[in-house]
Amino acid sequence: MNYINYRGATITINDKEIKFNHDIFKYIEIDNIIIILLKRNSNDKNNVFGIYDGKIIWQIQSVLDLYPNFHQMSYVGIKKYEDGNIIVTDFGGSRFIVNPQNGKIIDTATETR
Repeated sequence: MNYINYRGATITINDKEIKFNHDIFKYIEIDNIIIILLKRNSNDKNNVFGIYDGKIIWQIQSVLDLYPNFHQMSYVGIKKYEDGNIIVTDFGGSRFIVNPQNGKIIDTATETR
């Protein structure tokens, strides 16, 4: 179990501090990986990160890699999924299933726009 505390754009995990460019909105923990959702930002739509052992190990894959014509928006929600993956929800309500080990989008959880 990790000791986690955050304020503004900084998160402390055990004794390691990580600073982001934008404020942290929420985090969840899966298998010692801390999944960070930054507050919505129009400049960076891939605002979900994975941290392990005090280091950022991934930033979420761009949905445009899979759906080039998709109107991508910033993410506003994250939650644990029953199979051990995570679900991220964007500002428009589209949901994607993401592998918490590498940040890759596995599938959509709803129809894409």
